[in-house]
Amino acid sequence: MLVVPKGEYVSAADFAAAAPPELIVGFWRAVGRTASTLGLGESGYRLVANHGSDANQEVFHFHVHVIGGSKLGSVSAREGCQHGQASLPE
Repeated sequence: MLVVPKGEYVSAADFAAAAPPELIVGFWRAVGRTASTLGLGESGYRLVANHGSDANQEVFHFHVHVIGGSKLGSVSAREGCQHGQASLPE
């Protein structure tokens, strides 16, 4: 299932930087409601947003895939992936 915010945003970074706060809040609430409506709240689900050619982005507007309904495979580090933690401002 896809959840798409109103407006023309090309990535999560673009959406976070340019969308008004009420749109950002409304979008993420819609993502949560979508997962609940699909019955995924208890068993779990994955959110995916692709950006750029390395992520195989095919549609050049920001959207989130809500994936669930069955056991999903692991998302683990592999050669070439960068994983870590970032310090975020409050």
